[in-house]
Amino acid sequence: MLQFRFSPDWFYGIDSIFEIVSIIVALLIAFSSYKIYKFTKEAKYKYFSLSFVLIAIAYVFKILTNFTLFRQSIIEKTIGDLTYTFLAIQKSDIFLILGYLLFRFLMLIGLIGIYLILDKQSKQTEVNKRIIVLLTFFAFITAMISHYYFIIFHITAALLLGFITYLFYNNCKKKCTQTSRLVSTAFLIIFISQLLFILVQFNTEFYVVAEVFQLLGFIILLITYFLVLRK
Repeated sequence: MLQFRFSPDWFYGIDSIFEIVSIIVALLIAFSSYKIYKFTKEAKYKYFSLSFVLIAIAYVFKILTNFTLFRQSIIEKTIGDLTYTFLAIQKSDIFLILGYLLFRFLMLIGLIGIYLILDKQSKQTEVNKRIIVLLTFFAFITAMISHYYFIIFHITAALLLGFITYLFYNNCKKKCTQTSRLVSTAFLIIFISQLLFILVQFNTEFYVVAEVFQLLGFIILLITYFLVLRK
């Protein structure tokens, strides 16, 4: 049977609340980007919107998967029948596998989308469609392998976020505004959260710290969103 639990028992449910905040922020950014696309007709804003929608959907699947794990924990503690518990978990493994697969795959696709948009903007070149296909395949394979070695997902996400942070930082150097500084800081913190998720293999308490960093990054993005609205 695969191991799905990474969080301390006392943190069950709290991480889902954190991720609801991330979903709200991602959808707000997606909606704002789509409105800009409708006004300017620039394709980059449409794809930027789509990338954040995929990230939001990814977190929805993670919440649903965490809920399944939470129910398993309740069954184990309430019933106490080892044979029944084992069978119950085995039957729900398919939902856990599918949930985590979709979460990881959609998250990576969303991050790849953001990276490609920023990279295209910085180089003023068109994105090769074959590169998109290859990266999509790479994201799917990474999501599949991550069921057995979960750190592969976080290493890949960290690499993508590192590249995204670098591109935002370069943009900040060229045109340093409060907004660009906040966005760079937000993605830097989310990047650090992925590095912390890697350390969960040594101690599950790192999961809590990683979730807090991730939440902080999205809160900074939310603050940036409202600052942009005020202008």
